[in-house]
Amino acid sequence: MKKYIFLITGILLLGVSCSQYERHTVVLWTNRPEIAAYVEEFNAIHSKTKVEIEYKKNPGDALGTATTPPDLVFDEYLNAAETFPLFIQLDSLFKKEKIDKTLFYVNLLKEGSMDGHQILLPVSFNLPLIFFKKNSASPFIVPFFMNLDTLKEASQAANKKSKRTHAVEGFSPLWNTEMLFQITKLYNTDFKQTHSFITWNNENLEKSIQFIQNWILSVNGGLIQEREFSEKYLYDPKPNLIEEGRISFAYANLTSFFALPPEKRKDLDFRWLSHNNHVHALQNILYTGIPKGAGNKRDAEIFLSWFFKRETQKKFLEATIHKRIRIFGIGQGLSSLREINNNELPKLHPALMGHIPPETALLFPPAVPENWITIKEHIIKPWLFQQANTDNPPPDTLKDTMIKWEKQNPSQKSLLD
Repeated sequence: MKKYIFLITGILLLGVSCSQYERHTVVLWTNRPEIAAYVEEFNAIHSKTKVEIEYKKNPGDALGTATTPPDLVFDEYLNAAETFPLFIQLDSLFKKEKIDKTLFYVNLLKEGSMDGHQILLPVSFNLPLIFFKKNSASPFIVPFFMNLDTLKEASQAANKKSKRTHAVEGFSPLWNTEMLFQITKLYNTDFKQTHSFITWNNENLEKSIQFIQNWILSVNGGLIQEREFSEKYLYDPKPNLIEEGRISFAYANLTSFFALPPEKRKDLDFRWLSHNNHVHALQNILYTGIPKGAGNKRDAEIFLSWFFKRETQKKFLEATIHKRIRIFGIGQGLSSLREINNNELPKLHPALMGHIPPETALLFPPAVPENWITIKEHIIKPWLFQQANTDNPPPDTLKDTMIKWEKQNPSQKSLLD
């Protein structure tokens, strides 16, 4: 009898011993290199729960065909109609006070919800900006914003002619096709996904194109002068051209601007590209969520609860500076947590001091299809450039162009209803 008691006691003790050292692995899918730095930090301070990263080129896409889903996904465009239903609700994280809901930008958090339930958590976002020479004497430069109409006026005031063409050109929308696209957003063209298809406001799209065409003609003297100036001068990077005084303004986004070498950036300043003092966040918002069928939901929640604490993100930011890690902000952008942007980022990046826009000025984009990058880069932006850079643009509407593209790419998902 004693033998059996000792045997049972030994098994129980062994079980307790194993549970003390048991490790719980969380499998995380992403294509974002910066997530590895966060995972490394988490693993260093957690003895029981460990996170393992698996690289996926398109994590959201891969999730749709996965037989064994991961426990966490970090990716852009996860709130697309194709991927949204693949994730579980995260409401319990707020109810159990594991994550403080009030820390988030309210309207940004809404874009990760469906039918009143929180499905995805926003991690970071990016903003468009216009940069120029620091301490510029231009009367058009005011705090925070560079409204589109103001940029047009400032550009016209900066233009200087030399015989046939401009010797100095303030700015042109044609220098960057992303700028063309941003103008359509500022005109509330409202590209979005409706019932799995892409829709937009065609009237506002036409207004944005007319605005661009008018700028080229009335401010920069027409397409011939635009091309001559570009061919003669625009072979150097924009920061160099600003430094030389050849141009006055250039387009970038926050992440790409802070990716410039410090010696290039130190003599530059910026304002947020806006319309009526409202800034439209870029559509590539980084989200995270727990997929349906995740094998380790409990420990995935532990990671998320840790990740979305102010103290955690503050340490991330400090580590990037002290260790010279090339990650800007949180997830290569502004954090989804208001206080991190308002209080912590400017301490480490003095160039942001006095630049963080108020929450009321920010507009966050609605969901777009998961193949949005393809649609935007291969259809919308080339079409916009053709409309703006041709005296007699082709009669094909954007809808016509999409229909043609669908016929040429039958393997792609249908774009239009």
